[in-house]
Amino acid sequence: MNESFNYIIASSDFINASFDYKNKACIYRLVSDKRNFVSKGKEVCNRKKGSFLLNNLSSFAEAS
Repeated sequence: MNESFNYIIASSDFINASFDYKNKACIYRLVSDKRNFVSKGKEVCNRKKGSFLLNNLSSFAEAS
């Protein structure tokens, strides 16, 4: 019983680490979008700065 519980905890830690990575990638995308790396964006609030969030990822891939 304890071994399976430890395995679940280890799996849970991996999922949390992956989730943190996705959040960091999203923040990076907001910063790079503000520098006009996107063709189509939507203004979003990023603390006190205006930033742009990509609406259509496929248009960004085509523009690259």
